[in-house]
Amino acid sequence: METKRELDWKVADVARRMNVTPRTVRNLCDRGELPYTRIGGHYRFDSREIEAYIEASTVQPQPA
Repeated sequence: METKRELDWKVADVARRMNVTPRTVRNLCDRGELPYTRIGGHYRFDSREIEAYIEASTVQPQPA
């Protein structure tokens, strides 16, 4: 059974969480790198998907 998406974040929320500008968030969306939904011309995000994206994008240091 599919879990219902909670579109609880806006561009500004994602930008704050990722420590980037809102323009960067929109660029990531436009390139298809960040999961989002467009509602009435506005980007909306599921906070769980954003947290998963951040976790998957985290680079682990390699031993020297």
